[in-house]
Amino acid sequence: MMKKAAIGFIIFLWITRIASLAFLLLLVAGALVFATGPDEAPDIEKAPWGIQTYTDDVPSRVYYAEDVRLEGNMPIIKGYWSFNGKKFKFNKGEKEFPQSDYSFVQVVDRRIVR
Repeated sequence: MMKKAAIGFIIFLWITRIASLAFLLLLVAGALVFATGPDEAPDIEKAPWGIQTYTDDVPSRVYYAEDVRLEGNMPIIKGYWSFNGKKFKFNKGEKEFPQSDYSFVQVVDRRIVR
């Protein structure tokens, strides 16, 4: 009788360990998903401008910006989101799009186009 109780207690301990590990794994996975940031484009209110760049007439990158200004034919964005393959990352600085680097740069007001 004592052996059955000991075996039952050992099984109970292993089940408790497995359940605890599964719970910790879920907590870590949830924290990682939360920490990686949004994988969707920012809201139109935060980033009313959309910028699509083309290299050799092939779409290459998409940016979303708080502000856009033109210096000659070169757009300059300020306060922009860029996609790094996994999530959108906010950049506080400015980014220029010189014609020597891109074959075409399209700037769209997202408040108008839906």
